[in-house]
Amino acid sequence: MNADEIRGLLKAKPFKPFTVHRPDARAVRVDDPKYAMVTQGGRFLFFCEEGDSFTRIDLTTVTHLEKEAA
Repeated sequence: MNADEIRGLLKAKPFKPFTVHRPDARAVRVDDPKYAMVTQGGRFLFFCEEGDSFTRIDLTTVTHLEKEAA
């Protein structure tokens, strides 16, 4: 998975939600770019969830991105 591709999706105007799929069949839907970030080195995506919890996704394990249709 290319970190720059995810950064581009997070910065898109207008923003369109997308889903990050992982090999264990779990998925994370990013509905708002202010709750997600790619680390400076480009290896991880951090996604804030309800409360104070977050998910760290190793981008080398992402199987695909599902972009919301226009």
